[in-house]
Amino acid sequence: MNKLCIVALLCGIACAQQDPETIDGLIGKQARLARQIAELDARMRAVADAIEAEQPAEAARIREAWQLMQQLLIERDMQSTQELLAGGSNFEAKQLAGQLVEHLALLLAALQEPEPEVSPRDRLRDLLALRARLQALSDAQRDQLVGSEAGEGQDPDGRSRRQGELAADTETTAGDLSEGAEPGSGRAQAGDAARAASLRMRDAQRQLGEDAPEEARDAQQDALDELDDAIDAIDLEIAEYRDRERQHTLFNLRAALDALVAGQAGIGQRTEALETQRVEADGSQRFLRRYLMKSSGLAIEQAELAENLEAVRTKLAEEGARVFSFVAENARIDMQRVSERLLAEDAALRTDACTRNSQQRILADLQGLRQALDRALREASAPSDAGPGGPGGDGPDQGPPPLVSHLEELRLIQHLQHATREQTAELERAVRQVEVMSPLQEALLERLAAKQGNLVDLLADLLESLRNERAGVE
Repeated sequence: MNKLCIVALLCGIACAQQDPETIDGLIGKQARLARQIAELDARMRAVADAIEAEQPAEAARIREAWQLMQQLLIERDMQSTQELLAGGSNFEAKQLAGQLVEHLALLLAALQEPEPEVSPRDRLRDLLALRARLQALSDAQRDQLVGSEAGEGQDPDGRSRRQGELAADTETTAGDLSEGAEPGSGRAQAGDAARAASLRMRDAQRQLGEDAPEEARDAQQDALDELDDAIDAIDLEIAEYRDRERQHTLFNLRAALDALVAGQAGIGQRTEALETQRVEADGSQRFLRRYLMKSSGLAIEQAELAENLEAVRTKLAEEGARVFSFVAENARIDMQRVSERLLAEDAALRTDACTRNSQQRILADLQGLRQALDRALREASAPSDAGPGGPGGDGPDQGPPPLVSHLEELRLIQHLQHATREQTAELERAVRQVEVMSPLQEALLERLAAKQGNLVDLLADLLESLRNERAGVE
């Protein structure tokens, strides 16, 4: 959980509060928003407590926003709007809903100030740009040294002038490195080394002008050594910020999975309760309308959860976590199918065993994905002796390590294989009890076969990647 999660949840509530809907849809939506506000209340207090020690100012801001939410009576008004809609007082409900929109905007503004800190990704981008400048200076200084040793190219005056230009560029880069750098950090050390290099370049410039080539070459070599030291120093900070960025990404993905797991568990519990009520109602027409309305509301929630999962899947795909992305995509498809089933014309099918079993499988997949992300985050947060780039990385100048390790991908494939085998066995037991498979069973069998084929392809690709990496190391 973090402040971004709170703001994202609040934005979703505020946007949903303004969307037009039918009366039946509004009742279900208002009930859902009331639950989300209750979740927001608890999350704000928990986050404020969690960050109190390291970010007291942010913790104070979140507590102030929480107090504002209590003063504005947002949670009470959410419940009142739901009751007014259910009672047919649509005009009063509309007025109260409009007031809620204004209050939610005030709460969002209270949380969004001041501007957020620079993210690890932005800092990493700046560090990489500075490293590129150091590398260009090092390459140019090496050319100067090679020219001096060969005694070719420009005349002494021309080489002296060029050395002065490099000294000026190096001084500027040293200043940019030192600006805003924390004392003792890799960036600060790189700034000191670059400044030392510029001084030796000035020495070389003067000695070239005085026609002292041997002394000039010594100074040029010293300058080149200092630039190499600067690159080594900034590489350490680049590796550190790559680790921070990786942890930041994993933390946000895990927080998103926490919300998805909680949401899916809630939908499953309410579906189970609704099915129990349907059976107990024993065909009551009075209950039927309420049942249809509630199951339609569950369908909307399930579809919205699928949209939220798609954002997670997209991020995982962008980071190259193919197996993780595959799990998310399968769960998203299952969510969409459950949403469609909760709107089935045959009311008995909406919350039947097939629907509930599918919801349980979705929840199990999300929990497995969340646990895998948790392990990856612990691995990313653990101290490493692997050097720049972290475990599995190729060094700061060749790219960061993968978001998740191959080991975690293999573990996740194992989890998927186990789940697929269990689903296949469950389907086999069901088919044995009938003479002919139903269309639903045939569709499930086809989906399981496709899933198994995809797992084989994923495993083959992962093993090929491992072989290529091993060959590269050897």
